Amino acid sequence: MGMMKFKRRLAAFLLWSIAGTAVADTAFDERFNALQEAWQQAYYLAPDREKAERLEVLLGGVEQLRRDYPERAESWIIQAIVLCVYSGVSWGFDALSNIERARQLLLQAKDIDPLVMEGSAFITLGALYYQVPGWPISFGDDDLARDYLLKALQLFPDALDSNYFYGDFLVSHGEYEQAYPYLLRAARAPIRSGLAISDRQLKQDLAQLLHKVHKKLPYLDSIKSVGLR
Repeated sequence: MGMMKFKRRLAAFLLWSIAGTAVADTAFDERFNALQEAWQQAYYLAPDREKAERLEVLLGGVEQLRRDYPERAESWIIQAIVLCVYSGVSWGFDALSNIERARQLLLQAKDIDPLVMEGSAFITLGALYYQVPGWPISFGDDDLARDYLLKALQLFPDALDSNYFYGDFLVSHGEYEQAYPYLLRAARAPIRSGLAISDRQLKQDLAQLLHKVHKKLPYLDSIKSVGLR
């Protein structure tokens, strides 16, 4: 899976993750929300020729937020998010090192608070592990990807993101019938208020994924309940 496909599919989830965070500290809240808005504007609304430059500007801001609030898992996650998306649009020589840095940030965030933002650290780690190349190029590992994604499903079994990304993982491995129930769950999840841009992007990707599954196994409508638990 190419980096462009990786960053497009993962970005919709990542934007929801940071947008869905409840923060109590006013100073943190203001800075976090400003970075969140800047990230959204840069990724979704900026012309393609400007995306990398605008995201690069954000790198300093998210790193400083993390340095100022190391006890907040959200600050580690938003830095990982910007690194991932920047790597997806910049195509620089440092793209893989940035992704590795993002992985380390997410592992730290998971240790600080594994439940923050509905388990987004688990989902994002899982998505990274199955979408980046494996050794010796990078750290891709399907077994770890499956473990992280299943952990997210265990914690949040009806969430759009946990079901979508596990379904996508299964489809990428040719496990179409096993993927179908998870994709159906994701399809049933509502578009969330205030998050229409990110959720609609994910729903578009989901529709394409379901179309692919139906082409492979057109009988699946008769076994919608298979695999649901």
